[in-house]
Amino acid sequence: MALNVELQQRQTEQEKLLAQRDDVSSQLQEVNRANSRLLEQLTERGQEKDKLQQELEETWKTADKCKAMLDELAIDVAQEKLRHKEELQAQIQSMEGTKGWFERRLKEAEETAEKSALEHQEQQKKLLHRNPTTQTPKSRAVSMTAVTAMDTIILTAY
Repeated sequence: MALNVELQQRQTEQEKLLAQRDDVSSQLQEVNRANSRLLEQLTERGQEKDKLQQELEETWKTADKCKAMLDELAIDVAQEKLRHKEELQAQIQSMEGTKGWFERRLKEAEETAEKSALEHQEQQKKLLHRNPTTQTPKSRAVSMTAVTAMDTIILTAY
């Protein structure tokens, strides 16, 4: 009998151990399934990360190209601005030279006109003083008025 009790205890103990083994086996299967799901998720995340990394690299390449184009455009604009400024300065210098030439020619023309007017006036005075008898009193008055008018014009011009 004692053997029977001991056998029964051992069978009960074995059943408990078998039940525990089944529980542990079920838990192991559940853990394996969970690990498989996590591995799938990890693989998906890795693929998403790779895709995002590739998109980021393409974005950087595009940004670098845009920056290079903007830099080139800025250089072109600066060079064009400098060229235009130099052209304008050359035009200004040319105009200043032309202005100086015209001013000199105008001064020469004014001096020539003044000189001619003075010579004409002197000739009229000489003619009046040389031959006062050949002129009528009316023509003498007109000549004197003309000489006086010429003097006034010359003096007011300067």
